[in-house]
Order: sequence, then structure tokens, then C-alpha cells
Amino acid sequence: MAIAFTSVPGDILRILSETSWDTLLLLVGLAFVGVAVLGNISGKIQPGKGGRIASGIVGAALFAFGFWYHSVLHNFRITSVDVVPPQSQEGSCPLTVSLQGVVDASGSGDVISYFEFSNGNASEPRTTTFQRTNPQVVPGVWQVHESLRDAWVRLQVIAPAKKASDKSRAFSVKCIPAQTSGTPPDVVAANKPEPKPILKELIAHSVDVSTNSVAFNSVEPASGTYLKRGQPVAFNINVSYNLTSVDSAILSISSAQFPSSDARCSGGGELTDAVQLPIVRGSHSAQVRLVWSGDTGASTKGRVFGSGFVSFLPMFWANNNGTRGERTNLFGTYAEYCYQFGP
Repeated sequence: MAIAFTSVPGDILRILSETSWDTLLLLVGLAFVGVAVLGNISGKIQPGKGGRIASGIVGAALFAFGFWYHSVLHNFRITSVDVVPPQSQEGSCPLTVSLQGVVDASGSGDVISYFEFSNGNASEPRTTTFQRTNPQVVPGVWQVHESLRDAWVRLQVIAPAKKASDKSRAFSVKCIPAQTSGTPPDVVAANKPEPKPILKELIAHSVDVSTNSVAFNSVEPASGTYLKRGQPVAFNINVSYNLTSVDSAILSISSAQFPSSDARCSGGGELTDAVQLPIVRGSHSAQVRLVWSGDTGASTKGRVFGSGFVSFLPMFWANNNGTRGERTNLFGTYAEYCYQFGP
């Protein structure tokens, strides 16, 4: 095959150099198919019979590969990124601030993300694999070495495309120095008022009447119950909520499924099953029934964990005439309600 090409103008070369690979493959494939169909083109491209056949085969292959590459490149996309507001805390520094975010994506693929801190530092990048459209829980920690006021965190996704959550609600970290001199510790202890018992997880999920908030009053079966995988379980949840930002919204409660690890219900996991109900402004209580599919693969595209842990993650959504709109609040998983499952 003898093909004679004239010089290509610089602006065309520039356009081609800026074109994505999938589009370029499609264009080149179409060009080869055009040569196969038209044959001689103004005397500048003169393929013989064999050249036209070869052009048709090459063009069809390039076009098919370009179409496949386009579907892979563009079908997997990030749809939403949110971060759970950390709780203020105090103690001897360094203090570990537990972080949690949720990434929603369409399709399957890998997401690379990190937590950005208000002091200019950041966590190490973490890869989260999506095997279907289910939202994924992204964990993290921030080792704080000094007192902070109006601190915030943000979850940054850097691949397959850049997308970031909003900054979290402001929180504080107060470093209390260890006592090295002065009044003997036993004297201090004798004169120190008896501290009130603190349940960190329950405080973290108590209803705050000044803002949007959610708290579980009770869950059946009781927390700590061992669940037999392969058998769906119905959780009866008595939940209280406070809605201040709008007149109506939608409350969803998802089951968060985690693989077996020492992190239990605080690591990286996947949101599987969910229940939702409309809510109205003010403080109210409701009874909901959430059925966890039992690690049968029914809600994870056939993939099973085999063993692991299950917890719950509530959220508020915009109410668009009775349908769920954008997510407005993410409250984090409930470590105080953690269930192990397995054979």
C-alpha cells in the first residue's frame, strides 16, 4: 500500500496533542475506516485493494479499542465526597483524632484520597476500591501535637478525578501538660472532685438541639450479638433526631459492613443496605427497621466478606418532593453498636 500524506498544519497537530487518548483512538479509527471505504482521496491517499482491506481491519480495531477505553475511562466517576465532623477533645498530647469520610462513586475502580488538616498538614494517601456503586467508608487519623482552636478537616480525592468535601464543622483540641512538679499527685487526687463518667461514643452521637443531629436510643438485637453470615438480620432501631436547617429532609440509616480487622467498626468499609424516612423540623423520635442482607452478596454485586463487622451510619438528605436529593449531613458510624459476623 502506497500512501502519500501532505504536511499537517501546526494547529491540527496542537489539537491532536491536546485530545484525550480515547477520543484520539476513535478519530484515528474512523480515519482508517474512511480510507477503506473511500479508497483514493483527492490523489493524496492511494491505497490498493490490500491497503483498503488492511485499513478497514486496523480502523475497526482502533475504533473498538477506543470505545472500550472511553467506557472504562469515563464510566467510573466520583459523585460525592463528605467528611464526618470530628469531636472536640482534650488530654495529654499528642492526641489522636479519629477521622471518617464517605465517598460515593458510579461504577467500579480505585479511588485515591487523603485527609487535609487545618494546620497545613495532611494524612498519607489511601486507596479505596469500588467494586460497585455502593458508598465506601474512608477512615483516617490526625495526630495532634498542640492545642488547636477552630480546627477543621477535609477529605480530598485526587484520583480518578479531583474532588473534595466541604471543610468539617470547626472543633478544638486542648493539650493538657503532664504534671512534673508542685503538689504531690496523691494530694491533688485527694482534693480533686470526682469526675463524671464519660462515654465518648454516646456523647459523639447524642442529640444536639442547636444543630442537625441524630442519636440511637436502642437497637435490637443488642450490640455485641454475633451474627451468622448468610442470614439476613432485621435491626429494629429507635432513633431520635433534631433538624434545624430546613423544614423537611430525609433521614437514611445504612448498614456499614467492615472486613475483619483490629479496627472492627472503625476501619474502611462499605455501605450496603439502607432504610430512609422523611423527617420534619424540630426534635422527634421514630422507630425504623433496617434489614442487613447478611453478607450474601445481594447488596454487594455478589462479593462476600466471609467475616467481619457491621455497624450503622445515619445521614440527612435534601427532600426533593419526597425523593432524596443531595446529602446534607454525615454523622459517622456508631462504634457503640458494633456486631461481629462470620460462619
